[in-house]
This record gives sequence, C-alpha cells and structure tokens, in this order.
Amino acid sequence: MDRHAQALQLAEQLLEDVELTRLPVDRLVLKATRLARLTEDEVALTWLAFEVSGCTSSEAGKRHMSRTGRWTDREKGEGTWSPAAAIQASLNSCDQAIQALKVDSVGGEWASIALREQRGSIASLSSTSQALSAILARVTGLIHDFTSRVYHELQFSDAQAGMFETARQDVDARLARLGGEALVKIESINERFRVGDTEAVSHAMTTARRLIDSVADSVFPGRSEPYKIGDEPLVVDESKVLNRILAFLHSKGATDGRRARLRRTFSDVYGRVSKGIHDDVDIEEARFIFLQTYVALGEVVSFA
Repeated sequence: MDRHAQALQLAEQLLEDVELTRLPVDRLVLKATRLARLTEDEVALTWLAFEVSGCTSSEAGKRHMSRTGRWTDREKGEGTWSPAAAIQASLNSCDQAIQALKVDSVGGEWASIALREQRGSIASLSSTSQALSAILARVTGLIHDFTSRVYHELQFSDAQAGMFETARQDVDARLARLGGEALVKIESINERFRVGDTEAVSHAMTTARRLIDSVADSVFPGRSEPYKIGDEPLVVDESKVLNRILAFLHSKGATDGRRARLRRTFSDVYGRVSKGIHDDVDIEEARFIFLQTYVALGEVVSFA
C-alpha cells in the first residue's frame, strides 16, 4: 500500500475514533502524528509534538497554549504545559479523588467542619477536572479538524486522479487511431522531461509542435484551395497548421463557441511551444504547456 492509500485509510479510522469516542486523547494524538508524517504536514507535526512532549516557551508553543486554553495566567507564564497523556492522567486522578470523597462517611463531633472541608475539596477537584477536560476537548477538536481536512483532500485527490486517468486513456486511444506516430512523440516528450535540462526542454517543445503538426496532417491535410467558413475563405495550405485544425472542426460540426475556444487555445499553445524552441522555458512551465497541448489535441481528435 502506498503512502497516499495508507494516509487515506488512517484518516478514515481516526475520524471514526474521534467521532465514536473510541480512544482516549493521548492515543488520538499518536495516530494523528502518524497521519501528519504520512502527509508530510509540518504545521500539524509541530503542534502535535507539543501534545506528545509538552508545550515549550517558543512562539509556536505559546500559540498552542492559547489555542488549547491552557493558560491560567498568561502574563505570569502560568498554565498547563504538560502533554495530553499527562493531562489525561491528572484528569483521571481528579475524578477518582472526587469519587472517593463522595463515598467517605462523615460523623462525630467535628462532622460539620469535616463536611465543609469535604465539599470544598470536591469543589476544588471538580474545578480542576473541568479545566483539564476543556483542554482535552480542544485538543480533540484540533485533531478532528486536521483529520477531516486531510481526509477530504485525499478523497478529492483520488477523484481527480481517476478523472485524469480516464481522460488520459480516452485521449491516448483516439491519438492511437491516427497512427502510432503521435504516441511515440508523447513518449519522447515525457523522456525529455525526465532528463530535465535546458536542451531537453527545448527538444520537448520542438516535439510538442511536431505533435500538433502531425495531428493537423492526419485530420485535415494541406490543400491549395481555401476552405470556406460561411463566406470567409480560410487558407489551409501545408503551412497553415492552426487553420487546418479549425477547418477540420468546422467540417465536423463543432459549434462556433467551441471552435473559438480551441482557436484561442491552439494560438497560445502553438506560440508557446515555438517560443520554447528558441528561448529558455523552465521545466515546470514546459510541463504545463504540454498538458494544455495534449488536452486540446484530445478534444480535436474526438471529432475524428
């Protein structure tokens, strides 16, 4: 199972742990820490470390003290600096002490004084218990917010990946019907991207332009007589690659709006791949240029 799948499975489990109150907070902290490591979430790892080892006097530590309601006197720097496990242990001790005081019988000459002290002790312990419970509730809320965000991001990523994979298979199948040359060019471009240096990127852009040319040659070979769109003649000789693509789209019944959109896309993309041959284009921009080219060509060949 890869990291993405592990993280998604863990996020789903952790959400259930929180929502069904299946684990104490200290155990939730450890599972959330593993999820943060799997997703390489440095922000979450920072505040979760405070719940594992205790808050520090750093700015991040003080912010976490505020987020979790740990301060008793911020100006004096007093508060609950302990980690979640220690707070949970203190809470359990408080609750046990309260229960013990409640069952103790009070009698004898000093009963009224003893009863007053007993009630005072219970009130003090109850106040401490409430404060500790509030801190743990806030920590639980932070874990739930973090886990919920990660879960939905991973789910969205899966959905997007599925959508793009379906589109890729569809486009590849359509390009394959035009002959194996188009797919060979695509593999050549990907190989150049794997090399990644300036010369390789330039070669990739050259191949991307040739890919557009080869698709145009397949769907609408050049001819000497103009192609008419309405009353407007369109030059579609060998050199007019983009005009031939537009003529093909028109001949297949593509709507005016769709042709206009694809015309803008190809005009921009063709200019950019041509620029990439002569000028420096970094690898990141080159990848986006190719993706635009690939998607636009896929839409064109869907009419073939």
